[in-house]
Amino acid sequence: MGLINLLIAGAVHFAVVLLDIAIAFCVVRMLHGRFSWQLLAAFDEAGRPLVDWLACKVKKPVCRLWGRPLPPRYHVAAALTALALARALLISLFTLVFAL
Repeated sequence: MGLINLLIAGAVHFAVVLLDIAIAFCVVRMLHGRFSWQLLAAFDEAGRPLVDWLACKVKKPVCRLWGRPLPPRYHVAAALTALALARALLISLFTLVFAL
């Protein structure tokens, strides 16, 4: 395996780790809305800027899709779905390119 291949593989793995962290913060936000534990509150406070930014980015397409405004927890769920889809596509494309 060449140096360029290793560099690309490292960048893809780094991107997957970043997506995993964003997914974890979205899950913590959803759990914090349901349960009020101190540990969840601390992690929710740490991930609040990222999750708020992601929820803001998916708010307009979700409202356009459903035709009406939805509660904020649905925006977080849509952001979580988008992140999971992006992670799956990134891994599948990486596997497809490097398997050939």
